[in-house]
Amino acid sequence: MSLRLVVLSFFWIANVSASIAQYVEADFLHGVHFPADQNANGGVAAAPVRTDVEDLFADSGVSPAIAGDGSGWILDFTATDVDDANSPFYQWTWQGGVFGATNKTANGYMAYSFRRATQGGKRHSPIVRVQPAYGRNVPYSTSFGAGGVSDPYTTANYASDVAAVHNLIKNDAKYFVIGNEVNIRLGIENNRVTTVSAPNSYQTQWDPTPEQYADCYMAVRDALAANATGAAGTPVALMQAPSPGIGDTNLAAGAVSWYDGVEFLWRQALRVNSVDPAKVGGFALHSYAEPGGPDSGNEGFFDAIREQLCVTGQLGQGGKPVFVTEFNKDMPDVANQNIGVSFVKRAYQTMNDWNTTTAAGIFTGLGNQKIRGTAWFLYPETGSSNVLDGFNRQSLAYWKTRTSPPAPDASNNIWYAFKSVAGLRYARGASGGGGTWPVAALWWGDDFNGTSLDTSPALPDWYAASSNGGAISQTGGALRFTGGASSQFGEGSVRTRGYVFGDFALDTKFVITDANRTTGAAAEANFDVRLREGSRGYSITFFTTPSSVNSGRIILRRTNVWSQIGSYNQVVSGGINSGDVFQIKAVADGANLSILIYKNGSASPVVNWTINDPPASGLTPNGGQSVGWVRMGTYGLKQVDVDYINMGGKQWNFVTTAGIEPEIWSLY
Repeated sequence: MSLRLVVLSFFWIANVSASIAQYVEADFLHGVHFPADQNANGGVAAAPVRTDVEDLFADSGVSPAIAGDGSGWILDFTATDVDDANSPFYQWTWQGGVFGATNKTANGYMAYSFRRATQGGKRHSPIVRVQPAYGRNVPYSTSFGAGGVSDPYTTANYASDVAAVHNLIKNDAKYFVIGNEVNIRLGIENNRVTTVSAPNSYQTQWDPTPEQYADCYMAVRDALAANATGAAGTPVALMQAPSPGIGDTNLAAGAVSWYDGVEFLWRQALRVNSVDPAKVGGFALHSYAEPGGPDSGNEGFFDAIREQLCVTGQLGQGGKPVFVTEFNKDMPDVANQNIGVSFVKRAYQTMNDWNTTTAAGIFTGLGNQKIRGTAWFLYPETGSSNVLDGFNRQSLAYWKTRTSPPAPDASNNIWYAFKSVAGLRYARGASGGGGTWPVAALWWGDDFNGTSLDTSPALPDWYAASSNGGAISQTGGALRFTGGASSQFGEGSVRTRGYVFGDFALDTKFVITDANRTTGAAAEANFDVRLREGSRGYSITFFTTPSSVNSGRIILRRTNVWSQIGSYNQVVSGGINSGDVFQIKAVADGANLSILIYKNGSASPVVNWTINDPPASGLTPNGGQSVGWVRMGTYGLKQVDVDYINMGGKQWNFVTTAGIEPEIWSLY
């Protein structure tokens, strides 16, 4: 954010006593990331003034008056390492720079900015993102094994400084996001010291693991917990939001994200759980409009949110507050800005629906973990007219004046569309609300008895895809995959996009209706069931006897790498032929997987595997996968019919209730 600084004398700073505002939680769901600069508007001694953000939040006061009925969430950043060359004083909460000598017990630029958001009747609630500096999250130590030298600014320094930040604004702010997108690389989010000389230079990329972040988070959280409370109440440390989506675990040149977002989230929360689950204060989440996706990108946007809430819920943290601290639509041109107009309306409507009903939840009977507040990334523009400069393409302020003719309004302009949403006064979500995922019971199942595939929340909710002549249909009480006859690459699959699973038990049964290859040129014919699918995961692959590759074998492969895992390669007695029926019973529990596979109703399994495949430690994410989608599909294979699939907690005994009948085989 550009600096708009009112230069003030040290005498003023030292002698203006900050009034203690009564902290009031924002009433509504809406909010922005990096608001209009509250500090530059009014100076240290002056009262807060109305800014463009109050207009955006549909405050009903007539300027310059502030009615306070448009309260929202405002997320801003503060840095703590005063010796970092990339940490200017106007990012500090304490005194420094033109305000005078560095003094961590005296108010500085960001303290006044946060405070004015709550004063003058505005009633906004700050969310404070705190890092050592931009591009830094976890202080590096040589004990992490990446060589170099340890950062002179340690985790202990960081924790102490975050406590000092809180001491200055404990009457004004309650929620503190510890770090940001730690799974991002290329020197964007994670750097360690390069040159030690005041000010120090941090320009060497390194990649903290989820566990290293979690240890840092706990140190900061504990320092906050030890502080005296102020008018804002007990401080809440929110775990950082990983960048959502699939990472590039091969660390290819140009790879931006080195861990799947949900994988990083799972492992950072699991690490804290292993010490004390109560140390998790809450979560920041990030998600964005899916480019070219259905419903103006809203479907993919909320799929990513729901996946992250699957993680927090399965790890027993569904009772903690959740904030969507970054969301937006990329708008590099007017056409995409027009999509953004629709997206912001649909996104807020969907989040409000999630908060107020369980109809579109995860599975029947499970409460929804509510979204307490949000922050559109971002509000300010760079000052340049070039939409590609900085974050202009996501900026509400940039697009406010750039869509006329016709005159801008809520139907054609993202700024006015956001204002119209704020005017709807969607209430903030309660803290928590997520139900307990039962560890010893059925969660959900699909017997495929309907007239069409279920493709909407709650589970079962499938995302289907096919290509090269492959097709998917629901018919005769089964989910049918056909490979066609036009291409050796005919394929189709369904997956639980929008839902991910870590520790679970899974039961499915299917028939190899036609084991032949789609064409004579097809190199292979297989059906696979994938567990914990992401950038990695587990594929239980059935190669039919007519397959020219791995004929008549069941092989455990690593998804998206397609290498065999260990020695898990089983020749099936009698082959895998047309009419053969298979049942899979799989249990995933941490690094351990148990897979039983039965053929044609036999009580003796043809596969009985126990796998230990821990996630990698150190500075490479390659290894076992902790969480991901479930997928079923065919490749180069004529036809498979799936009778049912059921999922439950890892201690579920595979017994179902009426309505999902694993043992009914009249179909065949």
